[in-house]
Amino acid sequence: MNAHEQQWESCPSGLMGEMAEGLRSTRARRQTMRSFASASIVLVLLISGVVLTNYVVSNSSAPPVSITCRECLDKLVDYREGVLAPAIRASVQAHLEGCPSCHDAYQKMSGGNDGRGESTSQFERGDLALAMLKSRP
Repeated sequence: MNAHEQQWESCPSGLMGEMAEGLRSTRARRQTMRSFASASIVLVLLISGVVLTNYVVSNSSAPPVSITCRECLDKLVDYREGVLAPAIRASVQAHLEGCPSCHDAYQKMSGGNDGRGESTSQFERGDLALAMLKSRP
């Protein structure tokens, strides 16, 4: 037999199946790693977007949106309790600073604060319109 000639021998039983299974598992690992990498990139972009949006919103110097007396009065209880979003809170505060009637209604509503952050005032949402009407000249 010549050195360049090789004799082909048959593969041991099950060797081709093992090789195929190894290739399948390698392919599955690679696909899992690609999926994980894609999910990680999406998560990083999402978190970056949220952080950037919060930074822009919290550092924006946009003037408060003008609101009507009715809108202001509807939000006074939430304003007093501190549960309004910053932009809405700024709008209510700007309105209160420029509207004597709503400011008077807010002062009357907040007049019964007992020092613990709980109001003992008779005013609630439904009574605010009445308070506004009474405080107008």
